[in-house]
Amino acid sequence: AFRGEKTAKPNAANKDARKAKKPSAKTQKIAAATKAKRAAKKKAAE
Repeated sequence: AFRGEKTAKPNAANKDARKAKKPSAKTQKIAAATKAKRAAKKKAAE
């Protein structure tokens, strides 16, 4: 259902602030694993 105009969420700025911060080692590990998984999927699709 569409409820009129969508307003900017107040936590959008918060998200940007979080993005600017360097991700923790744990987060980086997860990101690396995700990237590797995605690459493997791409290779399998070829």
